[in-house]
Amino acid sequence: MKQNRILALSVAIALAFAITTPANAQFGNVLNKAKKAVKEKVETTVKETKKKVENTTSVAVDKTTGEVAERTGISEEVSTKNEGSYGGIKDLYKKGLKPSAAAVEADPKASVNTVERNYKKSPAQLRGVWEHLSPELFPYQPYYADVNKDYFDPDAEAPIIIYAKICRLLEEADRPFGKKGLMAEYFQYKDDTNVPIVDVLLSSYYAEFIADPESYVAYNHFNRARIVQNAFNSNNVKMNMEDPMKFTAMMGDGTTVSLFEKEHDRIARWNEVNRIAEDLLINVTPLNTIGASADNAIRRYKQHEEKGDIQQMIITSREIQAIVNDLVNHRDYEKRKSDCNGTLREYEPIKDKYLELLQSNHEKTAPAAEMPKGVTAPANLKKIADAEAYKQWGNKFIKSIFITSKWTEFKNPKYPYEVLIRRVEVDFIVKEGNDYFVYHYVLTEGVTGGKGNGIYNISARMKQPTKEKVNYK
Repeated sequence: MKQNRILALSVAIALAFAITTPANAQFGNVLNKAKKAVKEKVETTVKETKKKVENTTSVAVDKTTGEVAERTGISEEVSTKNEGSYGGIKDLYKKGLKPSAAAVEADPKASVNTVERNYKKSPAQLRGVWEHLSPELFPYQPYYADVNKDYFDPDAEAPIIIYAKICRLLEEADRPFGKKGLMAEYFQYKDDTNVPIVDVLLSSYYAEFIADPESYVAYNHFNRARIVQNAFNSNNVKMNMEDPMKFTAMMGDGTTVSLFEKEHDRIARWNEVNRIAEDLLINVTPLNTIGASADNAIRRYKQHEEKGDIQQMIITSREIQAIVNDLVNHRDYEKRKSDCNGTLREYEPIKDKYLELLQSNHEKTAPAAEMPKGVTAPANLKKIADAEAYKQWGNKFIKSIFITSKWTEFKNPKYPYEVLIRRVEVDFIVKEGNDYFVYHYVLTEGVTGGKGNGIYNISARMKQPTKEKVNYK
């Protein structure tokens, strides 16, 4: 079988993602290793699909005794007939489903009944649920087929690295005056169609949470999936689609690739999955699980802070925001508020750091801009600008560079057309630590009776960004 290749529209971003990721993991190598033989065509007729369903092993629960009895074929309890839209998948976790014989033959973990640490369900129980997920919401079925199995592997390295990539895109997109991110890589899927690589993460993490919504690991994976899905919903991260209603995507070289589904439909599908997962979170996930997750995330944040790892602080800060929001909005929060007070106190100095961290990291990592080219300004005007800059930055202030040398006056459009404000554009060079920055500002003079009154101030002008690292010479 042929090795999978990634179809990429953008240059791969260098990744630094410490949590559970090997230090030497490389994006391309991990994803290529994770995706084996996915280009091979899968042709399954309706008759073959029906035969597989009929041979599926499921279980029925006696509502009186609570005893589990194994059956062949789909039981009334598992039937989607009367369970609402998409087969009532939010209830699958409590049905005690077992993997089919086909799953056991193809997937060694389908026979593992030991519940692993920080889970509530065994690997076999998880897979019993995956076989009954609605194909409208989880189209990569059956989960154990070679072409699909990587879309149901929450323990793999690929989702971790894809998540790190999304976090890097969000780091720029969420920053004040930041740019939107482009996530435009694809895996080749069946019948020569292509799937955005982000579906490896979304399918694996959402499927795990729907199967085990009470567990610590699954909740944390759900939180990451939610962050990723929200990024696309807010348009902070986008696929490169000329038309989201078409089965094609434009590549960097001008060619097109065929998609497995329309981008509009794919986003809508994951929105519905997230809605169902949110419902499970509200009604099933225990307060203790969320609290433990918050405590662990805060501990990790402090460790990154001690090391001065701002990028990891940003990633963790984003996660903590969502986790704490789940905690304080939990159905049991009010009656157990005292149990959460310690966690919330620890979170207090962190909660407002996110945007500050984004800007700080950008200033440290963004390429330095060239020194601005100024014009000659009157000596008295330069003296005024320097004095205002010293008030703001003290000894960190290095020099002022006038971009315009004459006052620009803004008049009242109504009679008597008096001047309302007058200003001149000035860039200020400031040294912070070992780096130099340019602040794009304006020097403004107050106006009284249509004339300048000699009261000055400086403020950021309408330029993005308002502050840049600069090659000071």
